[in-house]
Amino acid sequence: MAEPSARFDPTPSSPDAGSAPAPVALEDCTACHDEVSAEWSTSAHRTSFTNDLFQNEWHLHRDPWCVRCHAPAADPTAPDGDPATDGISCPVCHVVEGVIVSARDSGEAPHEVRADPTFGTEALCAKCHSVAFPPSVRVAPGQALQDTISEWERSGAPGPCQDCHMPFVATGSGHRSHAFPGARDEALAARSIHVTASARCVAGRTRVALRLEAAAVGHAVPTGDVFRRLEVSAALRARPATRVSRDLERRFAVGRDGLLRQVADERVPVGGAREVDLVLAGCGEIVDWSVDWLALDPTVADERAIPEADVRRPIARGRIRLPLPPER
Repeated sequence: MAEPSARFDPTPSSPDAGSAPAPVALEDCTACHDEVSAEWSTSAHRTSFTNDLFQNEWHLHRDPWCVRCHAPAADPTAPDGDPATDGISCPVCHVVEGVIVSARDSGEAPHEVRADPTFGTEALCAKCHSVAFPPSVRVAPGQALQDTISEWERSGAPGPCQDCHMPFVATGSGHRSHAFPGARDEALAARSIHVTASARCVAGRTRVALRLEAAAVGHAVPTGDVFRRLEVSAALRARPATRVSRDLERRFAVGRDGLLRQVADERVPVGGAREVDLVLAGCGEIVDWSVDWLALDPTVADERAIPEADVRRPIARGRIRLPLPPER
């Protein structure tokens, strides 16, 4: 079965991002909004179409539905030029029917601004972070490729997505950051879970118990694309070859009806925890453990020659010191 690619789900709760109106170009925004533009230029929104991981998937499938979120201003059937390379640019979100829209109108702009309170809520994020499978993949009803917004709704989080992913910047003009930190931001990812670990030697083997508890996060960890996962690993420091790992991910299978459906969700749940037990061959004085965020199965990434730096980010690291086993 071909791997699914993201599509936009044009439902009332997840409106079509559409394309940027021709009269407003990115350059029109960057000329005055230099602070925000500098932040955006380093963001995942800026490289949503051009990053190596997406380009690898795009060249495999070329599904126009992918373009509707990864380069909304581009022609989905033939994305090219600035509309594609700019990814999710300023006009994509801030220009609606030819009018510049923002969360508030300061009254100081040299152009018309229409205030839209939804810009400060999850409604704006839902455009591309609540997505279904594309028509090319036969799925059972109710299956989601990405379900971040629903996870957030179930979390009971006191604030919207912007509280974490667009933190307030007090310096300069005072604004919400447009760097859009996410899972690839190591500091933000590290705050998402709290890990406690213990180990004991039993019958010549080391049994490692890790508890991953949701912390400062309003959705499952990891959230987003179905390929994302956490890799939980442990090894005896003196013998790295003892390394054992387990992936926490959403698992899918094709049923007898020929439809794809989710059969398991092993991620760290919203407001909950996940227990992971690893058994290492032999016993030693020090156990090193780690939790990494992965954008893709590392085996698949290696087969596609995708650099590990594009796929892996560390979330947590630790060690457990054990007494040496008695000599015989």
